[in-house]
Amino acid sequence: MSFRTLSAVLATGFLVSAALFSACANKQSTVDRAVAPSFAGPFEGRGELERPVGPYVVASVSEENVPARDGVLLATDVYLPAIDLPTEAILIRTPYDKEAFAPEVSQTGTVATFVEHGYAVLVQDVRGKHSSEGTFAPLYRDDVDSYDTMDWITSQDWSNGVVGTFGCSYLGETQVASVHLRHAAWKAAIPMSSSGANGGVAGRNKPFAQWNGGAFELAMGLAWFKKHGFSNGVDAQSSLGQEGEGFEVALALSSLPVSEALSGTAAGNSAYSEFVINPPGSLFWDEFPYLKGDERVSVPALFIASWNDYGPRDVLAQLDHFREHSGALRHAHRVVIDPGLHCDQHKLASDTIVGARSVGDARFDFFGLYLNWFDHWLRGADNGATKTPLVTYFRMGDNRWRTAPSWPVPETTLNPYYFTKSAAEGDGELDGRLSTKPPEIQSSLDYVYDPADPLPTLGAPVCCTNYDGGESLEGAFDQSANVARPDVLIFETDPLGQAVDVTGPISVILFVSSDAPDTDFTAKLLDVYPDGRAFNVVDGIQRMRWRNGFDAPAFLEPGEIYEVEIDLQATSNLFLPGHRIRVEISSSNFPRFSRNLNTGEPNHSGVEFRSATNSVHIGGVAASHILLPIVGESAPMAWAEKP
Repeated sequence: MSFRTLSAVLATGFLVSAALFSACANKQSTVDRAVAPSFAGPFEGRGELERPVGPYVVASVSEENVPARDGVLLATDVYLPAIDLPTEAILIRTPYDKEAFAPEVSQTGTVATFVEHGYAVLVQDVRGKHSSEGTFAPLYRDDVDSYDTMDWITSQDWSNGVVGTFGCSYLGETQVASVHLRHAAWKAAIPMSSSGANGGVAGRNKPFAQWNGGAFELAMGLAWFKKHGFSNGVDAQSSLGQEGEGFEVALALSSLPVSEALSGTAAGNSAYSEFVINPPGSLFWDEFPYLKGDERVSVPALFIASWNDYGPRDVLAQLDHFREHSGALRHAHRVVIDPGLHCDQHKLASDTIVGARSVGDARFDFFGLYLNWFDHWLRGADNGATKTPLVTYFRMGDNRWRTAPSWPVPETTLNPYYFTKSAAEGDGELDGRLSTKPPEIQSSLDYVYDPADPLPTLGAPVCCTNYDGGESLEGAFDQSANVARPDVLIFETDPLGQAVDVTGPISVILFVSSDAPDTDFTAKLLDVYPDGRAFNVVDGIQRMRWRNGFDAPAFLEPGEIYEVEIDLQATSNLFLPGHRIRVEISSSNFPRFSRNLNTGEPNHSGVEFRSATNSVHIGGVAASHILLPIVGESAPMAWAEKP
């Protein structure tokens, strides 16, 4: 990008301040800037929520080449406000093209908002993407490149030596991956949807969010690598399949072997195949700065997550890790969890629809929250940023924002709901009931899982799946179409007589057996409405060969019963009176997860498959159940009513 003149930026409609504040003579001190209005919290029942326009304009924009320690040049757009300098800087690092953040084209107004409030903003193409030199692989050298960029920032005349970082998804992950280097100038971070930075913290080994219970996140991973996984200079639009036919992700999802699904595309030269071939825990991941769990943290972080995103529990694990490894800053970190999709914070509306489920008025003053955080930690503003509760979260069902001083929230108990066989007339398609008491007699429910006819994904907490212009898999959708399938076991409560608050981490404990050497088991929690619609709330999977950990693959003996735990992430959902709590058990959720071919061969390279007869055991010493975190009557109060 060439130098943008001030007149071009003024054409975007930014407001000019009536009077500019004076800069401090000392470069290391904080300039007295206009402080943003107070953070307003939830917007339920109030007027329009608008982006806060600040008093300053963009004075200059330049493209700089920031040198990394190995000589690679990182293309960086620098936006400076029309104030007396020096000032604080906010760094945004992206693989999605820095040009998309230019105020005249940005859909969110992120750069404009920060510059209008007196911050210098830098948007940088990460190594190997767009205008930056080097070779790209997700998070490769992002830690040292972030550190070197902060070094460069503090050497500039317009910088007062104070840096904050901001961004969602990859832009959040690069922040989390960089904390271990502890740059002295880094004073505040806002990592959003950063779950993909986990590489072992709290046992949640999910590098780049591409692995879940040992299964590859196929729909999300394949679509992302197809669009973004290659280094600069490679033309993604010229990607061709065999005989010159255009490549379609929807067709590639079903292709075998999985590791070669992108071989006919530009992204076939990317890290995709290595990310598929190497499960978490392999030496391959040592080349990357994914969060391991032993890092010391010196920057206060405001985490943002979403219940219908792919990793809220992983983000909460990052929060715990930061609190446990940051000494005096332990009490500085915060988390806000909304009900939306991946990085959709600025799309929450007075009637928010997540997939096909309405969650009511979910609006929240996120821009006010960002400015409040940066004003406090970068400028020393006494604005109450550290007086807010540790956790602010949206509870679906009654659709209200709530707060809590801890996570899990106070008065939470883990309650087992056991699977029982259905014996009641009129149960229809139900295989069984959910009961607070386990069956005394052990029995089993069997089904056949055929990889040639996997259970279709009807909706899921994923991102980036609206490939080829097709329908998105993202969010909550009615799952009723899967009820009649013979490869799904369905357990359900009676209609609830009172509301049940399920808020916290969720898991399913299964006692299972199979006639295959390897297979998968999946679980899904649903909220069944009185009209019969059944919306997915959370789901998960466990690939059986990895049931003992990624360092101890083990195959199955026919007929032997194994106990496994399926991680269903976390949620906050109030199951209302008249609704039912449903759990579905199966062995596939495709194309969200790659199919287990049931042969025992590596699933990433296999092309042959077989059917598996799988069994879920219930009752006696094999009492399969779901663990629901249920909040009691003394739960934290909701946000105060707004006038």
